[in-house]
Amino acid sequence: MPIIGKINIPFHAFRPVNLTIGAIVLSLSYYYLAQEVFPQASHNTGFSYIITLITAILIMAGGYIQNDALDVGADLKNKPEKVYISSYNFRKYKILSFSIISSSLSICLVFTLMDVFPLDLLIAQAAFAVILLAYNHYLKTVVLLGNFIIALLGAWAFLLPALCFIDMNDLLDTYTSVAQKMNPLLIFSGFSAMTMFTRELMKDEEDVQGDKHARYGTFAVRLPRGVKTVFYGCCFLLLVLGPFWFSLFRSEVVFELTLALITLPAMCCAAFAFFPHKEPKYATSAFLLKLLMVNALILFYLLLL
Repeated sequence: MPIIGKINIPFHAFRPVNLTIGAIVLSLSYYYLAQEVFPQASHNTGFSYIITLITAILIMAGGYIQNDALDVGADLKNKPEKVYISSYNFRKYKILSFSIISSSLSICLVFTLMDVFPLDLLIAQAAFAVILLAYNHYLKTVVLLGNFIIALLGAWAFLLPALCFIDMNDLLDTYTSVAQKMNPLLIFSGFSAMTMFTRELMKDEEDVQGDKHARYGTFAVRLPRGVKTVFYGCCFLLLVLGPFWFSLFRSEVVFELTLALITLPAMCCAAFAFFPHKEPKYATSAFLLKLLMVNALILFYLLLL
């Protein structure tokens, strides 16, 4: 258990699995861009990518700590065995999270001033941090908006490494010239967003009692079960239709791979969310959706070979 000052932070608080998935997403995306889209510029972008990877992971870690500090009331209701924050050190954790995030942005700023890190990446990382802070403080309590924001951040992770190669001002012109090669990233970022959006919905259902106690206005709290069931069914249907998504990438190998890695796991996620009707296993479904995201990354890598 690492110790920062007088604050004990359990290892799971940093969400090591989520951070690992985030690092893999950034790495696969950078690898694809360097090999297939911008091979002529790849030798000049390695340092920018490393700084982007490190600071993005640190911002995510700081966001998780802050989220735990702000959600301590709801978490005490939902999963008291996992709560490690007390009212005594609540503010210390908030300060710690801000310190981690601001230190990450400071690293980007220093290297930008040294002219070895693109200004566009600094702006992107700052925007990522601001949106994450806004989500933790306000947006997650708004119906579907918080879920949508997390989904967009997940999709953005696929596209962020592109700023190692091109400027924002040239983004549209550059995309026009390499559109066919960029499409795989757009397809996988879209599927990633849909997976994360559905997973956030399942997590809200898992935490519905604590969210009610904390007076959060989430989709799971405010909508009647019939409406939620239809909406969740549509979300899972889009995931089950994985072969359609990835046939846009490489049709000759997509059916067998997506059937094994995407369609069948997505059906299992839906089964735990809907059956049995009296006591759906939302926690299990949310966990399987995280595995589905890992499967999508495996599929992405296999299709790149």
